[in-house]
Amino acid sequence: MERSETASVASGHGVDNPLDFSYGKLYNLVQETQQANEVLAAETEMFARFFTRVEARETKHDSKQAFSGSGLTFKEMQTRRRSKSQASTIDRSQKLTTEVKCEIAQKEIEETKESAKRLEEETDKIMDNYKAIMEESDVRLTELKKEAYEFDRDVMKGAYNHRSKKIIAEKCLRFFEDKIKGRDSHMEKLRLKSSTLKVQMKKLKLQIKQKEEMGDVLNEVDFNQLKIENQQYLERIDERNQDLLRLKL
Repeated sequence: MERSETASVASGHGVDNPLDFSYGKLYNLVQETQQANEVLAAETEMFARFFTRVEARETKHDSKQAFSGSGLTFKEMQTRRRSKSQASTIDRSQKLTTEVKCEIAQKEIEETKESAKRLEEETDKIMDNYKAIMEESDVRLTELKKEAYEFDRDVMKGAYNHRSKKIIAEKCLRFFEDKIKGRDSHMEKLRLKSSTLKVQMKKLKLQIKQKEEMGDVLNEVDFNQLKIENQQYLERIDERNQDLLRLKL
């Protein structure tokens, strides 16, 4: 009796009573509600990220409005969110306008693109580092194979005395002395190259400093060229240092 009265009242107000829905209609209603909740959850998460980022930015700089045009500004929303005493006085009918929502979404898209770009750059650096390590390992492995071959050729076979069935100590010692001298000579050449590159680096930095002091404005082409040369010098110095380190091992 009570349910029928409720149904009649609901129908009198033009509202369907869920108790009268079929199973299929209830299932569709639940699915639609879940999808709507997922959309709201994603929207809320996006707003939360935006508010957190802008709030952190505003703590470092002067307060600025996050939006332009009609609708609530971020400062207004931030003040209302922070002040519990004023929360009860907020007009709940005043919501984010469609323009503000679109602007927030656009800013989040731009931020996501920037984050993806930074992640890609960091990943490229990591990959370049791994490639350099692999190339260094390949070079080192090739050198070890060469040294093993030369040791077998000059000492194990070339210095082997078939009568005594022993290796001639003088030839073995001479082999290692020649290797040490060769490494010392190569290390000295690398030191000279490294010193030359450092001098070139200092000259390059001095040129940039002189241009800045004279007030000359570097155009984009000059700046990019200097940047490329600077990076090349750094890479060469790093290569020479790696070679020196490898020879010391």
